[in-house]
Amino acid sequence: MKSWFKKIPQQLQFIALVYFTGMIFFSILRIVLFLLHFNEIRTIPVTYIFQSFVWGIRFDAVISGYFLALPLVLFFLLHFFRRRFLLPDKIIFIFLLLMYGIGFFIVCADIPWFNHQQTRLTMSAMQWTNTPMMMLKIIFEDIQNYPFLIAYVLLVFTFYRIIKKIKTKTFIEERMQRSMVVSTAIYLFACAFMFLGIRGRLAQKSPIRWGSAFVSQYNITNQLGLNPVYTFMQSWLDGLNQKNNESYFMDEMIALQKVREYYGLTSTNQLYSPLARKIISDKQPSKYNVVLVIMESMATRKMGAFGNKNQLTLKLDSISKNSILFTNFYSDGIHTFNGVYSSLFGLPSLPLKHHMKDIVNQQPYNGIAKTLSGENYQTIFFTTHDDQFDNMAGFLAPNGFQRIISQKDYPQNKVLSTLGVPDHVMFEEAVTRFNELHQHHQPFFASLLTGSDHGPYEIPTDIPFHPHSSEIEKQATEYADWAIGHFMDQSSHESWFDSTIFIFTGDHGGVIGDGADHYLSYHQIPLIIFAPKIFKSEINNKLGGQTDVFATILGLLNISYVNNSFGVDLLKDVRKFLPFTYDDELCCISGDSISISGKEGVSLFRIHEDERCCDVINDPHRADSLLTCAKAVMQTMQSMIKKRQVY
Repeated sequence: MKSWFKKIPQQLQFIALVYFTGMIFFSILRIVLFLLHFNEIRTIPVTYIFQSFVWGIRFDAVISGYFLALPLVLFFLLHFFRRRFLLPDKIIFIFLLLMYGIGFFIVCADIPWFNHQQTRLTMSAMQWTNTPMMMLKIIFEDIQNYPFLIAYVLLVFTFYRIIKKIKTKTFIEERMQRSMVVSTAIYLFACAFMFLGIRGRLAQKSPIRWGSAFVSQYNITNQLGLNPVYTFMQSWLDGLNQKNNESYFMDEMIALQKVREYYGLTSTNQLYSPLARKIISDKQPSKYNVVLVIMESMATRKMGAFGNKNQLTLKLDSISKNSILFTNFYSDGIHTFNGVYSSLFGLPSLPLKHHMKDIVNQQPYNGIAKTLSGENYQTIFFTTHDDQFDNMAGFLAPNGFQRIISQKDYPQNKVLSTLGVPDHVMFEEAVTRFNELHQHHQPFFASLLTGSDHGPYEIPTDIPFHPHSSEIEKQATEYADWAIGHFMDQSSHESWFDSTIFIFTGDHGGVIGDGADHYLSYHQIPLIIFAPKIFKSEINNKLGGQTDVFATILGLLNISYVNNSFGVDLLKDVRKFLPFTYDDELCCISGDSISISGKEGVSLFRIHEDERCCDVINDPHRADSLLTCAKAVMQTMQSMIKKRQVY
């Protein structure tokens, strides 16, 4: 050992050497998986392969940190006694051998699992534990498992010999008396280093998640960057969280039958999903560019076009006059991740579920970006903040988006808060990127998620924007609207502008403070389709929601495709009902009625003509009918995720 290493407390020397030994073993197993799938990987760009190994090291560090955190803390506390304790040393040695033994078993078991499932190991591998003899027969009767079982035994034996030697070399009588202050400082530094490794990222907004490794559309290199101990532990923790447990809405077969009836699916020749149906266009495809702007907290009640007198959205109101404006449109939920998930994939959110982050959703999804990628579109997603927040990059990159532009891609002096850069900075970057994409002579699909109309409110002062409102919340809305006007003004001077369909909607609404019903305030949002050189302006009063954005965009482009979403083309089809969630409450709207199902039971309301408030209706039959519609959709959605039918 180097002289500087010898100055470290002996217990810390032991921890450090075990740490790096474990990291090397995890890396060796990753290389084995890489070599077994080399024929698939060799056609993938080297950059993504390199990134997968970098992410692999970071996820290995997370697991190593969890394994060694408790021994490190115990050694830290014991060092204050300034003497050796043989029993704790032995207990920690056995503990580490046990933890790494379990970890190596998971990694070795993961390799044959990955060969079959194309995902890293999760708790789903334990679904046969109620029939242990059958599970053991499956393992031991498959001769292909034996190399990995043998490898595991050799791995644990080798690891045992190595850490035993490390223990012998490091746990010897102290050769020097060091200052308690110095040793304490060294231990605190080691604890901070270990915590950082466990968190996995320096960024404040989000720690490392499974989606952090998903940096491309290549599933195998995305998966290669994960540590299966992490995915297994995370799926176990998700299972302990009551919010992640499966909900029972109604009998699954009845739900499937009802949903197929709702969507007019009478054929017995199902595709890969009970909801998948072929949409055949009778026109030639129109390969227009599409820009979908998902606006933070943009409730219809903020807009002058919907009756607001405060002049908060002058630019958006002006755009809506020359657009197809949908007046009866609703968000999927009350959170940004609901809006992104539903708008881009045409799927409803289950109550209290975070579909982009939950590890059960680490599977291929179909959506706008993936479908248009298959039509030779370039696809790109923009956000103002850290792309790991809500696991956006991790979920979107493998599901059709070729580029993710986020806080790391903007000038750092433009980052004003935890929400990243102001909206206009993102829009300016988008125009630059669109110019580059346009030069490739391929159409592009872009989705932009704004952030400035959300606290903490930070309104830039170095731009020609002057709000007239006195309240900061209204000023933020005015600025967000100004940024959209700035974006459209810049875009109008570019050669791709006239061949681009701009779509504006909200991620969700918000309580405006004008006495409006909170369900309507939080869910009623605009849908504006602006392309004056392509479509005539009109007011559309059809019922619609974010699940319909996918199908409506594909309809605008006259593209034939398989629609495996819960959405319909709002310009061609009619919705009779629309389910959505208010966290744990299940809502369903139809005509002028809205049903709410929560802890206090089921309630039915009639929406006033001005769509600002609701009155209670005593109609149990209609309330039950709407609730049945919503439950059938939710049960089917849950079934499709569980059976991996969402691709």
